[in-house]
Amino acid sequence: MDNLPIRPRRNRTITVDFNSEQTYHQLCGDGPGFIDFVVAFILSLGLQLKHK
Repeated sequence: MDNLPIRPRRNRTITVDFNSEQTYHQLCGDGPGFIDFVVAFILSLGLQLKHK
């Protein structure tokens, strides 16, 4: 196992549309609400994002 090649880490970014800056600022104050919104957004994509 010590001989496994080290692959470079690649960062991935997902842009979430909050519809307005006001919505974004309201959700920033509500931690669990913010996470729920982001997860709902990702699920609304229909899980079309596939890891390469």
